[in-house]
This record gives sequence, C-alpha cells and structure tokens, in this order.
Amino acid sequence: MHARFSAAIALGLAASVAAASEPARATLSVSEKVELATPPAKTWKAIKDYDGLHKWHPAFAGDDITKGKNNVKGAVRVLTLKDGGKITEELLAYSAKDMSMTYQITDSPLPLTEYVATIQVAAAGKNGGSVITWSSTFKGKDAVPKEGTDDASLKKMVSGLYISGFDNLKAMLAK
Repeated sequence: MHARFSAAIALGLAASVAAASEPARATLSVSEKVELATPPAKTWKAIKDYDGLHKWHPAFAGDDITKGKNNVKGAVRVLTLKDGGKITEELLAYSAKDMSMTYQITDSPLPLTEYVATIQVAAAGKNGGSVITWSSTFKGKDAVPKEGTDDASLKKMVSGLYISGFDNLKAMLAK
C-alpha cells in the first residue's frame, strides 16, 4: 500500500514538473492609432456604445448585451463575427468624460487569452481633428504555438483587426 502511495506521489510530482517546464507564453501588446479630421466628440459618438462595435467595424455582424447595461462597468456583450463565430467580452471601465472604454475577452474561438483592450478618443493637435488609440495586452492560448499562432502572427492578427476598424470608421465619418 505504501509503495503504491509513493508511486502515485512520484507520478504526480513528475506531471507537475513536466507542466511547469512548458514554456510560458509571453504577454504581448499591440497599440494602433489613427488620426481623423472629425472633432473628438463626433468620433466618440460613432464608437462610444459598448453594444455598437458592429455598427462601425466590418468584422462584426452583431453585438448584443447579455448582462448588465450598455456602457456600464460589468456589462457583458456577445459579438458575432461575420463568419458566425462568437466572442464574449466584459466591460471593465467606461468613461464618457475621457472618451474611453476598457474591456476583456472572457470566451473566444481566437487563439489568444488574457486579452484586455482599451479604445480611447482624444483631440489631435490644433487642427480640430481626433486621434483614436486602440491598445491591448494578451497571450497566446497554446503553451506551444501551433502554425500561425506564434507571437508575431498573433500581434499581426490583432493589429490588422484594429486597422480594418479604423479604415472603415474613417470612411464612415468622411461622408
């Protein structure tokens, strides 16, 4: 009996050591900015609703609040991608005064984890325009990256998502 117990502990320790030796994924960060000719208040009006990402970002078909209230900390939204995939996010902070919101992904088919992002609008110098900054931190989901989920690929994917949203928003606000 004692030998079996010792063997079980040894196996458990070996598994713990093996898990601990898995390479930890680094925390990555992405930050993109775009300057727009529109005043900050007009730019913020276009993006301010936590349940309105689909209205200005071409990757999303829908955006529904499933818990809490729009633009109130703790609100949970489910984003529907154009391909039908679903991403669940929670609003961590919202400030109409600072024209910013911070949110985190809580469930997603994307190959990343611990994703927290902030989007903020500010005045762009003396020209009366605005600048939007969208930044995030995250990690790759798999301890050992699969093809296309290495750190560089994940950063490129997130950056591309931000830029496609900015490009569409810029076109919408130019009308």
